[in-house]
Amino acid sequence: EQCQQALGLLDVMRETILVPDVITYSSAISACEKAEQWEQALDPILVMQNQTLVPNAIACAAAISALGKCGQWHRALVFLDEVQNNGLEPDVIMYSAAISACENAEQCQQALRLLRILRNAHLVPDVIICNATVSACEK
Repeated sequence: EQCQQALGLLDVMRETILVPDVITYSSAISACEKAEQWEQALDPILVMQNQTLVPNAIACAAAISALGKCGQWHRALVFLDEVQNNGLEPDVIMYSAAISACENAEQCQQALRLLRILRNAHLVPDVIICNATVSACEK
């Protein structure tokens, strides 16, 4: 229900003089993530792109996290690739969300691959990323 309310508020804002920004859309994505509604979590990303708003790292990480929480680990990795193909360099938060998606799905090799990519990009993995990677491989 929170997801639907958040998406409904975005519609109301667009119908008035209020213009949703990236932060507003990111909040809606997070509400859908918490409700484990991955398909709806991607809707604000599409709307932002149609309105020439560039989704930021927070919005993208929330979308990746929503996919991961709903068992859509492969879609999460595809989304991460699309983010990079669209010119936004993934950050530690996005990699963390993607590795957590792999952890939830017990995808050890994918988690290890993401960790290598993260390190090759000269990003420093934090304890959450390391723990999620180990956890993906212990199951």
